[in-house]
Amino acid sequence: MAGSRRGRGGAVEGAGRREGSAGAGGPTHQLQKEAAATSNLATYVRAIQSAVVNHATKVAGMVDEDEPETVESVRKALRPLDAHREAGARRGQGGAKGEATNSAPAAPPATETGADGGALG
Repeated sequence: MAGSRRGRGGAVEGAGRREGSAGAGGPTHQLQKEAAATSNLATYVRAIQSAVVNHATKVAGMVDEDEPETVESVRKALRPLDAHREAGARRGQGGAKGEATNSAPAAPPATETGADGGALG
């Protein structure tokens, strides 16, 4: 055969292999890469969720029942998390993206329970 190369077993290299077959860059490889990226993304999402919970816990721990201004400052600091959670709930209920809403984030309950079971505000 003119111009063909034979491998160790005598077979012609590249014979029977077409573009798009499941080789190094084929569909199977692409699916594996997508699966790895998805699981990697899930790891990052869990890490971010954990960091947000840790931060919120530390901020909530700054409340001093004897100083009412600390309650308001903690609520103010945590307001973006409340707004994000409410936006997610609206999306989950079928609210259209870009849908105008005239409601502000709901005010927290008048009394909240502290770590020791006592009322915060």
